[in-house]
Amino acid sequence: MIHTNDDETPVRLGILLNPKARNTENLQKQVRKMPSDIAFYASSHLLEVPHLLEKLFWEQGVTVLGICGGDGTIHHTLHALLDIWRKKNLPNERLPPILLLGGGTMNIFSQAIGWKGTPFARAIRFWERYGFAKHKDLPLLSQPLLCVESTHYGARMGTVFGSALTARALQVYEQHEGGGYKGLALFLKEAIWGALWKTPLWQENADLLEGPAAWVQWGEEYYPYRAVVASTVEIAILGGLIKGMSMESASAGMMQVRMLGDVDAMGLIRRLPHLIFGWSDPAILDQTSALCLRLYGDFSLDGEVFRQDPAASVIVHGTTWTLPMVRAF
Repeated sequence: MIHTNDDETPVRLGILLNPKARNTENLQKQVRKMPSDIAFYASSHLLEVPHLLEKLFWEQGVTVLGICGGDGTIHHTLHALLDIWRKKNLPNERLPPILLLGGGTMNIFSQAIGWKGTPFARAIRFWERYGFAKHKDLPLLSQPLLCVESTHYGARMGTVFGSALTARALQVYEQHEGGGYKGLALFLKEAIWGALWKTPLWQENADLLEGPAAWVQWGEEYYPYRAVVASTVEIAILGGLIKGMSMESASAGMMQVRMLGDVDAMGLIRRLPHLIFGWSDPAILDQTSALCLRLYGDFSLDGEVFRQDPAASVIVHGTTWTLPMVRAF
């Protein structure tokens, strides 16, 4: 049995790598250069992740989990980890510290914690400073989680939720624009150009952009909306230039919500800078301590898109679960 959060437990790092994630070649090519006491596994498929986590913790004796990949890799790994913890009836307090090694494209979660550098450089930096330390020496922060309960996918925990329009935008930018920061810039350009000239890509998504507004239940009230984002982390990309949300004092059970109300397609385009840069606008509603939302249709969670029937419900709420994250140093 592992003893992950006991103060006197020696640190042992284990790394789980998604070899299909972008920008992970640096770590894959230098695996042989890593210290031998770092356990290392690469997952070729999502179905392997739970088994590899079991091996890391219960066979290799790992006490700190390093994740190498983008936001999607982090989400699926943490989902599997939390599922194992619940099935084994292990308490939240026993969750292992998480070290985000980077990779992928946007990597919002990793940047929110302040990490920079290549995956290999982060792993070596951690090992050089804490490879022979004890858990009480680790620089940790407690990261609250939100929970998304959907008709088709059940309950999943994460840190950044987006409504149907946000999910579609992520999908379009990834598939049509190539993902990453370049893809984001191209997507924003396409959104503005498409609104003016009704491009094929715009027409393909006209139902979300020009159709009737959807409704979200917020407490006891119902509001028409075009887009909703809920988060328990700071959304900061492009080196902090873009900040859609600032979590100054995140606490378990709470989440911050930013909602764009019922505006037409051009109104949505005009407010893209407001949504991205965190500017205020009469059509944008901000709530810093929301407890629960109910809405419908597709959604995104930590950069992953989940498709379901437009009438299928989605409930988003805060939780008491927190993750011990290794703070950037």
